[in-house]
Amino acid sequence: MLKHILLLVAFSSIAAGQIGVLVPQQFSERSIPKSGGWSLQSNTCPTGTAQCGAAWCCPNSLTCVRSGLSDNAEACCPTGKM
Repeated sequence: MLKHILLLVAFSSIAAGQIGVLVPQQFSERSIPKSGGWSLQSNTCPTGTAQCGAAWCCPNSLTCVRSGLSDNAEACCPTGKM
């Protein structure tokens, strides 16, 4: 029993010295992407987006493009860079 108590105390003291340090983080505001990417799949598009096909949305600043990967996979591309 004493062996278990000493082992517990030893582990507790080791763990106490390994407490993590808080690292300050900087967050930037999210913005509408300018490089393009996959569209949002949604039956109703949020504000600032346009409907692409039956159930896809792209930001107003990008153009809807059918990717050709499936019947309903849409991509959002910068205008003139498809």
